[in-house]
Amino acid sequence: MVTELMGIKPSSVKPDQPAPDFTLPWLPGSEGGETATLTLSEHFGKRPVALVFGSYT
Repeated sequence: MVTELMGIKPSSVKPDQPAPDFTLPWLPGSEGGETATLTLSEHFGKRPVALVFGSYT
């Protein structure tokens, strides 16, 4: 599912290379609303971005 959302094949991401740009939707009910997205390039040089894939349940 993440591969489909990001449009990036895992084999295209190499160690020691910049992350490819991508846009992901915010979680339903979060601060941006249902149509809000996060684009990696919008945060370049501003602050770290951490992606967590998994479940806390």
